[in-house]
Amino acid sequence: MAMVRRQIVEDVILTLPCTRILFDDCSSAMQSNRIKLQGFWLLMNGPQIESFDLAEWVTHYTGQIKHNLTNSSIKPPLLKDMGISIDYDEFQRNRNSYKGMFRRTLAETFNVPESNVLVTCSGSEALFLAMGSTLKPGDEVVMTTPNYPPLFQVQKLLGANVKCVAGKFEEEFQPNIASLRSAISSKTKLVILTNPNNPSGSAVKRNLLEEILDAAGGLNVIVDEAFREFGFQAAPPIAATLSGNCVSLGTMSKFYGAEDLRIGWIIGHEKLIERAKRLKNWVTIENSIFSEMLACRIFEERSMFTKRAREFYEENVKLVENWMGTRDELSWVKPDCGLICFPKFNLPIGSVELAKRLAAENAVAIGPGAFFNYENHFRLCFTRTREELSNALSALGSGLDSIMKHAAQTRLS
Repeated sequence: MAMVRRQIVEDVILTLPCTRILFDDCSSAMQSNRIKLQGFWLLMNGPQIESFDLAEWVTHYTGQIKHNLTNSSIKPPLLKDMGISIDYDEFQRNRNSYKGMFRRTLAETFNVPESNVLVTCSGSEALFLAMGSTLKPGDEVVMTTPNYPPLFQVQKLLGANVKCVAGKFEEEFQPNIASLRSAISSKTKLVILTNPNNPSGSAVKRNLLEEILDAAGGLNVIVDEAFREFGFQAAPPIAATLSGNCVSLGTMSKFYGAEDLRIGWIIGHEKLIERAKRLKNWVTIENSIFSEMLACRIFEERSMFTKRAREFYEENVKLVENWMGTRDELSWVKPDCGLICFPKFNLPIGSVELAKRLAAENAVAIGPGAFFNYENHFRLCFTRTREELSNALSALGSGLDSIMKHAAQTRLS
């Protein structure tokens, strides 16, 4: 019966008037029950969708816990404090004039052709569209780790085979170019990294980035650059400007504190941008024009947002650095981009259990390293105000002290 239903679905789809435009390489067998949609595969029998543990963890604790060290986006500012006033009625009267404006703004700001830019409904959609426009089942992907969880899971959802090249704590989580070259094979279709790295905040400098692009040869390379602007004058270059086969992803959430706009972008070669546009039409069609208008206004006051981000960065990194110096059970790589770090801990407990105990006993939320496929670490985000961060670190220290005391008592008994 299931076979009959599937054949009916296939027959209906293949008779749609738009089939010639939308589908390529469709066969009557529909190998592995998949339909290829401009490089994106719709899984007929339902994909294996794994839980996004980090997102569920962060969402669970946002607004529910006193000391939240899981949110990687800088605390949102009041727009009026940034010189921005909004008249919604005026926006509605001139709505059409804002269409495409943020795309032009991005192109001008980052000095790239407008045809190489696609504005997306969040950085997450940018990631999804970039991968969905590039991969098909069976493709091999090489990516650096530790890394942002969706960069693993979206590939698997699309049926790709993932090969990880592990960055080492001792090497400040920098990609090992020899290991990367060794991992790339004749089957590899895509290379993925984050720059700066998420969860560690460690940036790949231009020379190493160019070596990675050279190792990739003609392969597509996707670089998630969500935290790039936290490097300020020393920020890594936009990878897409270094190579024609490179794709850069960005977001309004992290540096600008505008996560509620749900606006991101892709910068890449025209062929990929066109494929991503077609795929977007099957996902969100278009973004909120109101959000795009607000993003334009934020970019008009970009210098003020940059000043604010720099103040957060300089104050909070120093505060965390001083606190780390008092914690013998922790070691860390000081981040050079982003208000995040990935401390390594020496405790007789796993990262998830550690996070659960800190939340239950000390009202502190951290991101377990297990969510990034790295045990004995946790992601620490210091995106709140100095006072909020200071109180949270104090509570975190108390929780760690309690765990160490309990461990010592257990050994003695």
